[in-house]
Amino acid sequence: MAILYVIGGVVVEGLVFGNMTVSESASPKVARKTILGAGPRHEKIGQGEERLSLSCKLAPEEFGGLGSTASLYEAAVNATPVYVTRADGAVLGWYLVNNTSLTHRHLSRSGTGHLADFTLELERTESPSVGSIISSLVNIFKGLLS
Repeated sequence: MAILYVIGGVVVEGLVFGNMTVSESASPKVARKTILGAGPRHEKIGQGEERLSLSCKLAPEEFGGLGSTASLYEAAVNATPVYVTRADGAVLGWYLVNNTSLTHRHLSRSGTGHLADFTLELERTESPSVGSIISSLVNIFKGLLS
């Protein structure tokens, strides 16, 4: 199984999280200053927003993945920053889970879908406290070992 991303303690594998789409976006944080008789000037006033979105399809009964989505849901509800890395070794840094969405289709007798659409929206944030970092690292290692 190919590991595509590690988000917090969640290992995103190609087999489990199929048909994945990833989008990255960034926008500046600027103040617009109008000058009489000239075009507007833009002055940088801080770090801009960086967003990362992932959407994929799950087949929970065949490959699992619902535990991973629940973990990311908890990170969103608790506003817990997660550390994100990509399979090529790129360290993307700390992100806040802004939104998770899970839509089940073709429900089985257990109430879960044979297919599910999962969307995750992340926003770059500053590094958390040392205690939060240690907790996140423990979760990452638990995810890698399970």
